[in-house]
Formats: sequence, C-alpha cells, structure tokens
Amino acid sequence: MQHCISLSRSRLRMSSVLLACLVGSHSFTIARAKEKIGTNRAEAKAAGRTFVPYFSAEVFLSHVYYLASDEIGGRGIGSPGIERAGTYIADQFAAAGILPGGENGTYFQELSIFLGSTVTDDAQLTFTGSEVTGLKKGEDFSPFPFSTGAKFYGELAFVGYGLAKPEQGYDDYQDIDVEGKVVLMFRREPPAFNVDDEYSSLATFKNKITEAKNHGAAGVLIVNQNGGTDRLMPFFGRGRSDHGLPAFHVLREVADQLLAASGHDSLDVLQAKLDAKEVTHCSSLLSGISVKGKAGIKSNKAVSRNVVGLIRGTGPAAEQYIVVGAHYDHLGKQGQSRGFFRSSSKEKQIHNGADDNASGIAGLIEIGKALALTPGLNRSVLLIAFTGEESGLLGSEHFAANPTVLIDNIVGMVNMDMIGRLKEGDEAAISVYGSGTAVEFEELLADCSQRSGLRISAVEAGSGRSDDASFYNRKIPSLHFFSGMHKDYHRPTDDTAKLNEAAAAKITHLVYDLTCHLVDSQDKPTYAHVEGFADLSEMRQPRVVIGIWPDFDDASDRPGVLIGKTVPNGPAESAGIKTGDRIIRVEGQEVASFGDYMQTVEGKKAGDVIEITVDRDGEQTSFSVKLAAG
Repeated sequence: MQHCISLSRSRLRMSSVLLACLVGSHSFTIARAKEKIGTNRAEAKAAGRTFVPYFSAEVFLSHVYYLASDEIGGRGIGSPGIERAGTYIADQFAAAGILPGGENGTYFQELSIFLGSTVTDDAQLTFTGSEVTGLKKGEDFSPFPFSTGAKFYGELAFVGYGLAKPEQGYDDYQDIDVEGKVVLMFRREPPAFNVDDEYSSLATFKNKITEAKNHGAAGVLIVNQNGGTDRLMPFFGRGRSDHGLPAFHVLREVADQLLAASGHDSLDVLQAKLDAKEVTHCSSLLSGISVKGKAGIKSNKAVSRNVVGLIRGTGPAAEQYIVVGAHYDHLGKQGQSRGFFRSSSKEKQIHNGADDNASGIAGLIEIGKALALTPGLNRSVLLIAFTGEESGLLGSEHFAANPTVLIDNIVGMVNMDMIGRLKEGDEAAISVYGSGTAVEFEELLADCSQRSGLRISAVEAGSGRSDDASFYNRKIPSLHFFSGMHKDYHRPTDDTAKLNEAAAAKITHLVYDLTCHLVDSQDKPTYAHVEGFADLSEMRQPRVVIGIWPDFDDASDRPGVLIGKTVPNGPAESAGIKTGDRIIRVEGQEVASFGDYMQTVEGKKAGDVIEITVDRDGEQTSFSVKLAAG
C-alpha cells in the first residue's frame, strides 16, 4: 500500500522536552479550565461567531508517537505501559478543561480483565478403595481449563457417555442416583448419535458437564474412547468461564484399574456394548471407591481502566449524552502476532498499535479539546477511551453495563477505531459502519462528507467488532469510523511512520463536525434496527473468505485459529462451524495460524468447496465450506 507521507528520522526522534510537555502534569486546574472554557464560549456568543477549531496533523501525530512508542510497550492489558497510556489520556483531558466522568470524581472506571489461567502445584486427584495411587498431574490426569477450582469428594460412579436423551431411547443416568458423586464417563458419544459421521452437540464437554451438574454430581472424570492414542489434552488456559463442576481428563489405564477394582467390565467391553446398542445404558456405582481432588486452577486477572471525560452541555437537552469513543489498549509484547497473521518467531516483539488504535485516541483527544472550547453545546458529551477492546470489547461492555450516567440518557455513540491509514487517490474513502442505526445518519453523513471534502463509504449495518457494538446492542444509534485494513494489522509493524496524519486530522475534523450536529440538534437520533452486522469484506486479507473473525484474545500456544465470531449466514456458519471452534486443518494441511489458512486458500476462487477441520471442546470435526468472495 502506498503512503502519502514519509517521516524523517528527526520527526520520529521527538525531543525529551516535547515528550515532557505531552505527558507532564496538568496545565490547568479543573477550576481554571472551566473558567477558560466559559470565557471562550461567552466571547464567541457575544461576537456572534461560530467557534471553528483547527486540527493539526502534527499534534495528531504527537499523540500517536507517544502512545505507540516502544517505551509504552504496546499497551497490553496489565502492563505498566497501558497504565501510562491511560494516565496520559486523562492528563490531556484535564489540561483541556474536560471534567472527570469516571468513578468517584476521577477520570477512571476500573474493571477486572481475565488474562488466562494456569494449573498450580495444588492440582491433585486421589482414590481410596483401589490400588490406584501416586497419580501425576500431566501424566496420569489433567484438569480441564473449564473446570472449577473447588475441592471435591465423593463416591465414584460410571455413567457411560454421560448423556441423557430419553426421547431417543438413551439415558446414562437412568436408574442411578449420582447426587454428590463423582461421575466417570467416555468422551464423545455413541456412533448412533453421529450426524453424517460428525459428532453432535451432545458430544461436547460442556454438554456432558452440564448434564452431570443437573443430576447433582460433585465432579466429572472423562476418559478417551478406544481406537486411538490415549493422550491427555494439554491445558491451554484461555477459557473465559468454567462449566460449573470440577472436571478432569484421566488416562484409560487409570479408569480400567478403578473398574477392575470394583468388579466391573473393562472400558473396551463397556464401550462395545453401548456402541452396538446391546444396552441403553450400563451405569453403576463403583462400590467401595471414592475420589478426592482439586483442579488447582488459578485465574490470572488484571485491573484495567476506561478513561472517561465529561463536557457538560448548557442547552435544554443537557441531561442527554453523546458518547465519543476509541479504544486505547493493544496487544502488548507478544511472542507471535495475533489475529490474522502469526509469525513463526518465538521472540517477543512489541506490537505498538499506531493505527490500532493510537490513531483513534489521538482523534478522541483532539475532538475533546475542540468540544471543550465550542460554545453553547445543547447536549453533554462523554469522551471515553476504552480498555479491553482487543480482549472482546470488554471495556465498552463494562461501561455500557455500568454507565457513569443513566444509560437511557445516552442517545448516540460515535466510535473511532483505526483512522490513521486512509489511502490516497480518487477512490479513497473513510468507511463508516452503522449508518442505518439511526434514521438521520445517512443524510447527516452526506452533509458532513460534503463539508469535509472526504468521501464516505457508508454501511448501514454496524461492524459488530468494535466498541460501538456495545452501545448498539442496547439500542443506542452508533457509528464506527474506519480508514481501512492493511497488512500491518495486529503485527509489530503497525508503527507511527506509516500513518497518513494529514488525512487523519481531516477525519478527526469530520468526526468533530458530525458530533457537533448530534450534540446541537433539537431532536435526538432516532434508533433504527439493522439485521445482523456488516460483511466486512474490506477488512479481510484473503481474496476468498470463510466468514470468521479470529479470537484476538487467544494468546495460547495451541496451534490453529480460534474463532471469536462467525459472520451471520456466512460460509463457515452455514456449514456448521461455530464461535469457539479452533481451525486445525484445511484440506488436510495443518494450520498453525491464519497466515497458514491464507496459504491453503491461495489460488482458490469463490464457490470452491474446501474441507475445514476444527477442534470443538477437544473433539475434531470436519466441515465442507463453500468459499465466498472477499
């Protein structure tokens, strides 16, 4: 992609004096800033003139340079760098006279963000009533990542496949009471439950554990079916929540010893009876055997902060709010790029996120400064720098669920996510998602486009993958400004030198203009429902697509691509692939990253059908997916 700017080394090596100015203490006290704003508004009104701000490309770039510098370290959740970035944004708000809009009179709203989980040395599994002793974590048993961490104890019961489907003539819980007991079961399901040689939803770990919980079990032990290598699943530790019970994966050898000690048939014999439909269930209590355990799972969390500024309106609608937002978190220092592109390098690299999304924050700061000096605002404005967007819109979801003002008083939301890389040329256009979420948006965007000289490519549906979604899901009209995808997305190469800061300053002015109209209009935006989310074809790199977004919170070492979202009615969803599946093979080729996927579809065209194999809760399933144009 061509860029219209070339930054010299001297421009990138900003002096320590300038950096000190950028990140130093507040220039004004809140009281002095309020007085200054009041004077400017009064002077402007008295003179009968309209306040016209100037958006400087150089000032825009200075914000990005600091936020996307190596010293800030990529703004990863839980890092010192993101704390410094949040403080920088709050300092900029305070210096402009923007009031604190967070909690307890501050600029901040705190939230806890899950960073993953690990198995501690406390993990244990012991049995009484048998000769099974000295089991080792990782060799004989392994807690599942979706296990609860609580201690458990109970008699042991075998429950076949752990399924209850009486309407199909199959119920492993028939004639057995497992209240307070630990249940031992096979993975997957009997062949009769397969659909077109694919496992049904009954075979998932979540379904099995939920079924055990519904029947009062105290814990779950799962063993592999026969016919393959008996290996324990690795602990990948990225699950966001547990399934409600302590749950362990144990080797078949261990389970067979327990069955033998209680006088029962082996796993091979029991599975053969169930698979051949010789019995509808073969569940029973393993007399004399009890089990005690603890998963030893430690959840790793970090406290992070939304940064919230407030500009109070003075008009009749002052109790209504327009939210202007952008996320300031990024990927931090990673051993591999996340999302679409993963490098094979094991060396950790800083992902500075200049475009994603220091650019949006630079726009937010400058719009806030301009609005603070704009006289006679009818509505109030909340300026929010969100954390946790890369982890699944967590910051904006938290604010929307715990707003610092009444949620019903928020009447519109404007989001900037990646506004720094607008292409040059006649075809260049700023994409705006959500133009159909309010009746007035289409006309308003056309007017703003004409005044700014920037061409707008309006899409009725929201993007569904940035912070505007958290507000639109609550029926608040929302827009998402986006300057376009590029090959540096979620890679260490998303650096300041590649920005088109002149165009970004124009986009900032455009968003300011639109925000002023939303703030000053007599009527609030009229919410309109748009079915589904936009087909973000321009945001995909392959020329053909399967209709998925990777989970950008997946920092595990497991190979493959974890699916964070499927495009509604897209090729993947239509084929049966679901959010949470992990793509591990395409056309028989192993997939370690989305880059690998791109190579497997190179040369393919829309309409071609490919076989995609996914890991779903530890089960491998293949789907035939018809590729669509990208």
